[in-house]
Amino acid sequence: QQALSAQFGTVGPIFITVAMVLFAFPGSPTIYYGDEAGMEGYRDPFNRGCYPWGAEDRGLLQWYRRLGQMRRAASALREGRYRPFEAGEDVVCFQREDENSALLCAVNRSEGERLVLLPPRWQGRTVNLGGGQVKGHMLHLPALDCAILIDNGEEAG
Repeated sequence: QQALSAQFGTVGPIFITVAMVLFAFPGSPTIYYGDEAGMEGYRDPFNRGCYPWGAEDRGLLQWYRRLGQMRRAASALREGRYRPFEAGEDVVCFQREDENSALLCAVNRSEGERLVLLPPRWQGRTVNLGGGQVKGHMLHLPALDCAILIDNGEEAG
């Protein structure tokens, strides 16, 4: 997996990780007009201009599409339980799960790679969305990056 900061050149990695948290947290994800295209806000009267038709940040737009598809496909993200767990300094980690699906979401807000000790259910799995890599029982999460692991009922390995 390539680090998100390398995949999205025109926007900072913070846009990517905030969007992931927004779509993975309980409740309805709500984005402000143009966020999905990479628009930035300024002071009035320049807080938002016209939508940049044809000049959108294509990578960011695709990221939002993938997040929306993931949310539609995983009932745990719409109705599931939210369970945070300790993941170390500068890392936010939580699980979303219901009887049909489960996801682990991790965000590294630091300037350096962080290692996350994974609960047994997630050991040996692969990162489905975002950056990082699972090696055995550890998630290697690059700086300013996020990762989503999905358990669809298949054996890890």
